[in-house]
Amino acid sequence: MPGDAPETMDFSTGRRLSLWVPPDLSPDGPGEASSLLADRLSRFGASHPGVHIEVRVKGRTGPAGLMETLASASQAAPSILPDLVALDASELVQAEARNLIVPWQDAGTTPEDWGWTESVLQGGRAGGKLAGLPFAAQADVFAHDPQAYPAPPRSWTDLLTANAAFLLPLGDPLATFTLAQYLSVGGALQGDDGTPALDRDALLEVLTFYAAARAGGLLPLSSRQHEASSTTAAALFAGQIDATLVPFSSFAAGQAVDVQTMGPWPTRDGEGTCFLLAWNWAVVSRSTAPDPLAVELAIWLARPEFTGPWTRALGLLPASSSALAFWPADGVDSVAGALAATCLPMPPPADLALFGPVLREAAEATLTGALSPEPAAARAASALASP
Repeated sequence: MPGDAPETMDFSTGRRLSLWVPPDLSPDGPGEASSLLADRLSRFGASHPGVHIEVRVKGRTGPAGLMETLASASQAAPSILPDLVALDASELVQAEARNLIVPWQDAGTTPEDWGWTESVLQGGRAGGKLAGLPFAAQADVFAHDPQAYPAPPRSWTDLLTANAAFLLPLGDPLATFTLAQYLSVGGALQGDDGTPALDRDALLEVLTFYAAARAGGLLPLSSRQHEASSTTAAALFAGQIDATLVPFSSFAAGQAVDVQTMGPWPTRDGEGTCFLLAWNWAVVSRSTAPDPLAVELAIWLARPEFTGPWTRALGLLPASSSALAFWPADGVDSVAGALAATCLPMPPPADLALFGPVLREAAEATLTGALSPEPAAARAASALASP
């Protein structure tokens, strides 16, 4: 197949390429995904005599985390900077704003025939440019016990009319579930003057849904204690709840064998929604022009014939339809396709930081009964109103 091997080049004098990756993408682990990446890197090295590829695993947070180490090295020790780094979409925005990376469109050419998923490609943009080369994405799916619902719940009405309890991660500091529901009913994040704003009527619809579910005994108060799908999924797998959000990686790994995974999150209109967080290879900024060999390696690691099997093993969504074509037809592929067609790119960090706390407070006030939906929506909208 064309593109199965990079062009052979002679670097007999010796060259080093360095990659920084988070723990989940390490090529040194025991699983299939690690083996696939290790083999891919080895094949690149074999095709480039004299080139040594060094992979360093960096944590996601803290002073020794990937982003902070990258920023520190850029200022104090540029000689230890990597050539490539794996960044999620939120990190990519931060890295571009701090001039830590070279925008991809300034460093390399994006293949036009890979069938990029639009939401994933949007997750590779920062600063108005394509800042990274997307290779994967992560997302949550909505899963349910098939015995609890007569048909897969796709709308709010489906959830409210079934005698089944569902759990939502309403304790999420960034309120991503509420934000996605707000956008799904036509809510906007800007007013007519272009300043940040919330549509009171759109938010009222979402909060009214929460209030109805709570009043009907379907939405537990414990929802406000769950900050992510990892804990809501545990409740579902333990049989404590009938439906909730589950990380796609859990479903892909076969951990949801006793539940029916339907894909996007139910919405008012039944069309579904969700967010996905893209992963990208980014070229690190140096005092010299981007190394063509580093650009070549990024493309080599983003090619569909590799990222297809690799993302399946990782439990991540592929970045393109071409990569998805390399997945086995085992049902997981159809869920991945549904998410790719429905999910929105995760909003920028600045929007999440601004709107998240306000939406979380509104959802909690509604859930606990401290406020009815209308004053809760009005207070949230006024909190973002221009002074």
